[in-house]
Amino acid sequence: MKNRMKNVPRTLVEAAASCTVDLAGLEAWRRSALGLNRVWSARRGVEAADLDRELGWLLDDATAATSGGWRDAAPDGGRVAMRADLGELEALWQRRLVDAVPLQYLVRGAPWRDGVVYVEEGACLIPRPETEQLVELVLEMERDYYDGDGDGESQQQQQGGGAWVDIGTGSGCIALALATELPSHPHVVAIDVSDDALSVAAVNCARLLPGHRAEAVALRQGDVRNQGAFLDAVGRTHVGACRGVVSNPPYIDGAEIAALQPEVTLHEPHGALDGGADGGAELLFAVANVAEHLLQRGGLLALETGAGGQAAQLVAHLEKQQQQQQCGGVWTDAHVRLDYARSERFVFARRA
Repeated sequence: MKNRMKNVPRTLVEAAASCTVDLAGLEAWRRSALGLNRVWSARRGVEAADLDRELGWLLDDATAATSGGWRDAAPDGGRVAMRADLGELEALWQRRLVDAVPLQYLVRGAPWRDGVVYVEEGACLIPRPETEQLVELVLEMERDYYDGDGDGESQQQQQGGGAWVDIGTGSGCIALALATELPSHPHVVAIDVSDDALSVAAVNCARLLPGHRAEAVALRQGDVRNQGAFLDAVGRTHVGACRGVVSNPPYIDGAEIAALQPEVTLHEPHGALDGGADGGAELLFAVANVAEHLLQRGGLLALETGAGGQAAQLVAHLEKQQQQQQCGGVWTDAHVRLDYARSERFVFARRA
């Protein structure tokens, strides 16, 4: 799939001003919306303060020609240049309150790293802080691996060599971070089973990759549960040669999806949530199994997992792979790392 496109969809904050609105009218609409927040917070059992905060974000995104937010858009009390008029703002906020549509889908953008990634309702997950932490840990571990004590010269020869693979790329946010933030600026293969997700990832590649690196991320379609076809999709030249495999795969037990927040259950793609058998861990195991074939010696496997002991379960799976290997171990340094909430969230290992 090509990353370049002629008409790239935009997030709300990237759109040009389309109208002007009287500041007093904008403030009156905001007060009305704040009142609705109290009504809907009581109905749905959510914090009104959280809705108020999101309302402020919507107004900031919709206000044009200012870097200080909507409050600073018309210091003289005059008219405000807007990317959406009051009728459009009302329609968007009604969808947020009544239909529980996440704000990120309404404005078609989610914060990621130092910018914003494009997202579409039903096509890809909204990036979470945990996934951004996964990227931070990968960057940290790669730096420490090459800076630390090891086999020195051979490590330096390997550094930067080999592609990275992002399995279950969704919006493409992980792949783009790897391609632009790793010191080696590697080639990244971003693969997903969903056509819709790959279309969103193509938009973000077109938006966020500099022109001279337009092909730094290669988008591919494949199902990690079908190992042979998956390796074909990644490219057989990458087998045994990849520097890293990173994945935030589906890991939720399918039976639990209906009980999640309506923002998730009604609007995020279930295919990106349902981790399959083994209590949602099926795809985690599948990623680890295919990574064994993709990674070069010393290559990094990095996975985000769910709660309920999945991380420990995956480490046990990696250790079992090592015990079953006849000619030396498969993995070294398999371990769990905690997320910001002190939950066991991430699993890392090196290819032996």
